[in-house]
Amino acid sequence: KLLPFSFKEFIRYKGFTVSELNEAPMKRSALFYDYFNKGGLIDVHNINNDQTRADFIDGIISKIILDDVVKRFNIRNATAIELILKFIFANIGKPLSPSKLTKYFKELNINIEEDTIADYLLYLEKTFAIDELLKFDWSSKKIFSKLKKFYAIDLALIRSYSRDLGFQLENLVYLELKRDPGIKQIYYGATTKSEIDFITEDQQGNYTKYQVTVKLSEMNYDRELKA
Repeated sequence: KLLPFSFKEFIRYKGFTVSELNEAPMKRSALFYDYFNKGGLIDVHNINNDQTRADFIDGIISKIILDDVVKRFNIRNATAIELILKFIFANIGKPLSPSKLTKYFKELNINIEEDTIADYLLYLEKTFAIDELLKFDWSSKKIFSKLKKFYAIDLALIRSYSRDLGFQLENLVYLELKRDPGIKQIYYGATTKSEIDFITEDQQGNYTKYQVTVKLSEMNYDRELKA
């Protein structure tokens, strides 16, 4: 399984080394923002025109829907697949369930059974467009599968649908954790009062907790770290 470029790979593609950029923090920041804004699909970086780049990404999403899902799994309702994928891209990092998506479709006067939506989500995962994250209960060491979080395989795919920098950064951190060969499994943690963005389990069964925020300040310090 090959993922789009990591930031480290992107740096090498641009002709730099990590040690070089450690001595040039402004250049490193500029490269990071370029990577954060455009993702790790290198073809995207080779397109200079914003509209052409957006059209190229739309073409990738259309291919996911029409070729990788509709044709592969013989789906009749291509519109529903497209709406589900774009809804997920717009709600990256938020807990979702088939029942929640069913309610969303009903608001659009579209009737789709929960089981069908669950199948469609599975198909989208099999195309590597999205990954699901199960909820982990820290106190009971149990895994819950009803409410899941979803993340895109690359930031370029969600740029037109999610404007929240926090969730975009969360998606980026998820992909970096996914690349780590020492991590066996990734979960998210949540209670009625607090949430942990990521809980990872390594090959030895040890757990590590991660919280992601664009900026840590006195205003959000307790909220971010209390969990």
